[in-house]
Amino acid sequence: MLFINFKEALDGQVANIEIEGPLDSQTSPSFEDYVNQFLEKKIFFILLDLKNLSYVSSEGIGSLLYLQQKLSAQNGFLVLYNLATEIKALFQVLGFDKVFRISKTRSESLEIMDRQIELRDSFSKIHPNSQDQSQSDFDPFIIKCVNCNSYLRIKAHGDFLCPDCQSPFTVRENQMVLF
Repeated sequence: MLFINFKEALDGQVANIEIEGPLDSQTSPSFEDYVNQFLEKKIFFILLDLKNLSYVSSEGIGSLLYLQQKLSAQNGFLVLYNLATEIKALFQVLGFDKVFRISKTRSESLEIMDRQIELRDSFSKIHPNSQDQSQSDFDPFIIKCVNCNSYLRIKAHGDFLCPDCQSPFTVRENQMVLF
C-alpha cells in the first residue's frame, strides 16, 4: 500500500510530496492520479521526499518519468530527495541519476527549486512570448552543460544560465549552443 503526504512550500508554488511504501504496478496509477491533481491546479514545481519509499519497479520509475515529462512541458521542475541507499544505487546503475535531479536534503531541494523558479520568472520577463515561440517554430532539445554535466531542456533561443552551475550559454536560432 502506498501512502502519500503533501506539504506546501515556497509560498504555495511548490508541492512537497512524501511517498511511503512501494511504487510499483499496483501503486503507480494512484500516484499518477495524485500528482495530476497538482498539474490541474497549475502547481508545476514538485519535490518528492523518497526516504520512506520501500521499493520502486520499472513501472514506478515510468511514473516518475511521466511526472517529469509533464512538469517539463509546463516549464516546471521535479527534484527527488532523501533517497534510500538501495534506491539511489539502483538509479545510479540504471543511469536515472542523470535523468532526475536528486538532492540529499529537503533544504537543498528547496534551494534548487527556488533557483529554478527564479530562472523561470527571469526568463519569462526577458522572453514574454517564449511559450508561443517554442511551440510554433522551435523544437525543444536536450543538451549537457559542459561545466557541470547537468542535462538541460532547451525550449527557445537566447541567452541562458545553467540552473546548477550558473554557466552562461547562448542558443542560436539554428539550435547551435555556445558555452
